[in-house]
Amino acid sequence: MPGMSAAEPTPPADATSATADVAQHADEPTAVRPTSRVDLLADFGRLLLRVGIGLAMLTHGLAKAGDFAGTTGKMDGLLGLPGNINAALAIFAEVGCSILLIVGLLTRLAAVPLAFTMGVALAVVHLNDAWEKQEKAALYLLVYVAIVLLGPGRFALDALLARVWAKRSKA
Repeated sequence: MPGMSAAEPTPPADATSATADVAQHADEPTAVRPTSRVDLLADFGRLLLRVGIGLAMLTHGLAKAGDFAGTTGKMDGLLGLPGNINAALAIFAEVGCSILLIVGLLTRLAAVPLAFTMGVALAVVHLNDAWEKQEKAALYLLVYVAIVLLGPGRFALDALLARVWAKRSKA
């Protein structure tokens, strides 16, 4: 187009209305603001991330819970704690916190014990192992840190509760 430089692309047709919608709702929590298609896709990505990693870790936690005695023996002395304490903490994180991630409740808080557990697995349990053994813990840790930073997204109980509380505070 004449008068337009190549460095200044034209905004999409709905960009102005989306910006106006966000400005109109600037005083509301993020969970109740109108969203664009890009926002919805990002929130769907957060949902997939939470549910996928939550289900994957849940299987590990249930296996540990199913063989508590064996888990206790493997974890005895980690971080200077008895095996039963370490096993209970790992199972709490891998089962309880994974369920919270899956449903999107207390999402950021739930990801912290999971990240800590994977940090211990990476830096203590598998410290002297080959990368092939460390890789799984490192990938889980990376995803949990991303969840802490990104939050749960729109498709989570956290967002539903935020919308309910926002409506109640207006009344």
